[in-house]
Amino acid sequence: MIMPPEKIRQDSNFPFGHYILRPPALWVASKCRVSANTVTWIGFVVGVAGLGLLATGWYWGAITGAVLVLANLFCDHVDGPVSRITGTASLHGQWLDGFSGYVVEIGVPVAVGVGLVGEDILFVVLGLCVALIRCFSRLISAYHQRVFGEEIISTGRQPRIYRFGLLFLSIEYPMLLIFIIAGIPDGYLTLFLLAAIGELGIVCLKSYISR
Repeated sequence: MIMPPEKIRQDSNFPFGHYILRPPALWVASKCRVSANTVTWIGFVVGVAGLGLLATGWYWGAITGAVLVLANLFCDHVDGPVSRITGTASLHGQWLDGFSGYVVEIGVPVAVGVGLVGEDILFVVLGLCVALIRCFSRLISAYHQRVFGEEIISTGRQPRIYRFGLLFLSIEYPMLLIFIIAGIPDGYLTLFLLAAIGELGIVCLKSYISR
């Protein structure tokens, strides 16, 4: 089974990945002749290269970097199905997949901030704030799962505001590309600082309510 029901249900919380990236990713996975870990490593290298280009502050470099970050997200949708098709799913692969995704997710706002350092050093601070808030949200989510044995994102019927938040977060990388093309990467930082604060608040509230 390429996509087990539980994974499909969790996937549907992120519409951009579920409806846009997943179909072509499943096709690529069915044709793939390399291991799932190789796909993950390719995605990781591509994502880190994207972070480096975002940090240059050069317009076309930043656009290329945003495209590479999107390519990293696409690889993240390919490696899981490859592991299930080839029967090579492992805890090591799960760790590597999570590590790769988190590094890029946390690194994007920092890289964008560094790219804007020529305009104002505060953009670096803003990017670091987004990254730190995200780290804290992930920490709470991981602790919730360890204590209660369930993922916050998968517990019960999601409130409408939470589902809207997941929709918003699922289109972060496409919005990053749009903001950079429009020449307002600082708008991305401001918007997703507010989103990160909102996510942290919802995660804390949902963790408390579901006790």
